[in-house]
Amino acid sequence: MILAYRRDGSGRLPFMAKRGRRPHDRRHQSGRDKRRRQARPGRTHRHGPTDLLVDAGQRLASGEPLDFLAYVSTLLAAIDPRGQNPFELERPGGPERVTLPMLLESFAEVALPETTALLAALAELGPDELTRARARRALATRSYPLPDWLGRLGDASVYRAVESTHVLGDGVNVLLGARLSDHELTAAIYIDHNLGTVVKDGFPAPSPIGDVVAHMRKATDDPDVTFADIALADARARVAEAIEVGAIMFPPFETDTRPASRPLTEWLLRLLPEGGTGYVRPKWSKAAKNGGRSRKASPLAPTSTASSPQPEPNPPSSGRTTRPSCAGTCSRIFRPREWRISPTERRAGASSARPRPAPGTACKPAWKYARLVGLPR
Repeated sequence: MILAYRRDGSGRLPFMAKRGRRPHDRRHQSGRDKRRRQARPGRTHRHGPTDLLVDAGQRLASGEPLDFLAYVSTLLAAIDPRGQNPFELERPGGPERVTLPMLLESFAEVALPETTALLAALAELGPDELTRARARRALATRSYPLPDWLGRLGDASVYRAVESTHVLGDGVNVLLGARLSDHELTAAIYIDHNLGTVVKDGFPAPSPIGDVVAHMRKATDDPDVTFADIALADARARVAEAIEVGAIMFPPFETDTRPASRPLTEWLLRLLPEGGTGYVRPKWSKAAKNGGRSRKASPLAPTSTASSPQPEPNPPSSGRTTRPSCAGTCSRIFRPREWRISPTERRAGASSARPRPAPGTACKPAWKYARLVGLPR
């Protein structure tokens, strides 16, 4: 609480002036206090370590592996440095940002069934080998029992990859089917090529990949959309490249399940073999850009043929000098010059005079255009 100190050093608030003060009315005071209590917002509940352990315990007790793995993936995405705003400055004296080593250390210090399960998940979903090794070392000192699928999480495998493509090629859906002990899950990743081949959305589903593909075929009902199996190595190369490009974009693409599902997708990618081929951008040559023909042969390029209209040559005339017209670029018709003798020249007894244009026949804009296109003056 901040107090307004007086000059004498006392912590009492300064006295309010008597002008405008209301007399002490119990009814008015009680009504004002009642309205103040009603308008006062309730205390907001702040999430703490206890809430994290409660949420982890509830998801672990559901019996569905994806519930717990998606929760761990959300925790990793929340502290992922790729999600930070590069233009946001840290305030001095502000709250310290939680990092992955700090989170891992807190799980290792507190020996509980929930923290043991979180360490088992981080031993596989950790983003780097150092984090996974620390989690395994801390997990080796625990004696709490784990679910069968979580204890055998290291034996998980991805056995199938399917790609859904539209005929226009604007984007593709890559589906990864994984098997965890007696459970299966499918990760769907949407890659947008119009935005630079980036992962725009993605979500995991607690169903086999065959059921997900059948549901998507039924929901799409479009003959221009095709489904085809792709090599596991190619699926890893394509999705990993799209994730890397999308992670450096700002502002990032965010949905209800993205980027919360990114650590889970990256874990599945590490289970796939390496050495695949990603998306190859075609390099168009100049001939291919022009439709296989040169620019002169293009239908949009001007051609000089016998059937095309040609400018008429200046007709010969005796005693008159003509100039070329503005070739249709001006609304006025350019008239040829005529011999005219000015009064000054007539008084001087001149029998000839230089050619001059008739009044109102000059077309300066047309002459400017004629000089640009190279017509003779």
